[in-house]
Amino acid sequence: MKLFSVPIISVLCICASAESTQTAAPSRQRLRAFEPRTMQQRSAVSSHIRRTTGASGASARPMATPVVVTLPPSTIAVGFQAAPHISSGTTTGGSSTTPYRTVLGDFDGDGKMDVASVVQDIDGNFLISVLLSNGDGTFQAPVLTAVTFAANDLLAAATLNGDLKWDIVLVHSNSVDVLISTTGGNFAAAVNYPDSIPTPVAVGLLDGNGDSFIDVIVANANGTPAPVSILPGNGSGTLGPEVVQHYNGTMEYGVIADVDGDTRPDLVSATQVFLNNGTSTYSPGVDLTGTSNTCGAGFGSVVVADVTDDGRPDVISAD
Repeated sequence: MKLFSVPIISVLCICASAESTQTAAPSRQRLRAFEPRTMQQRSAVSSHIRRTTGASGASARPMATPVVVTLPPSTIAVGFQAAPHISSGTTTGGSSTTPYRTVLGDFDGDGKMDVASVVQDIDGNFLISVLLSNGDGTFQAPVLTAVTFAANDLLAAATLNGDLKWDIVLVHSNSVDVLISTTGGNFAAAVNYPDSIPTPVAVGLLDGNGDSFIDVIVANANGTPAPVSILPGNGSGTLGPEVVQHYNGTMEYGVIADVDGDTRPDLVSATQVFLNNGTSTYSPGVDLTGTSNTCGAGFGSVVVADVTDDGRPDVISAD
């Protein structure tokens, strides 16, 4: 990863100096000293003004020297610092690993964002690789935990038990695994919870039922209508039986987030937004204007974030 910065140039415009203002506006006392007293004196002064300033009688005013600002040449060459390679870990058998899915989160509760990835070794085994942050852009050695995972499964992270250490949720066909963080980037044994989502394409870890606890919400790719499962959290890291909602549509990949500010989680695909109206069925999909989705709607093709810094979530779609 490389970081880039863009120089900011401030231009100061000066209209007139204080000295110019004083010269153009002599004091009342000075004007009174030269005031003509007789009619003959007045006529002489008027004749002199017409000769020196023209018929209009407007006196000349000192002009401020224009400020010349030289701007640096424009550039389109922006980029990032050289990114060093960071290993996702080596198994006890000496097998290297390849990242498959990645999320950010504070997995040791020290206030610094760490990196967690689902990785695969050369034998096809999946593991969670946690890189704990040093807070300066570098990371500690990877911590590996064996997990069950498949090619189309999803990864999410949040703190489910309120201890400030983020936990891992792995989304499978018809179930999810919850791995509670312990210490040093390690996790307790995965606990499996069944759901009714055979083809998961979106997962969100947020409050879906208004009780202030983090729930696990998973949406299916399609259906008539397509199911959305809410596995309610209770603040201790465990989940209750699912509650099922539905939406009328299809998607290959989606994001679950509150995009209209009503505290209810909505469903966003690369081309449509399905608002949660608080009933068992989401509102009809609203097309995202100007999205043809020419890049495809695979994993990561849409995200929700406040990129305009106005306090409102924006939808960013690959197109």
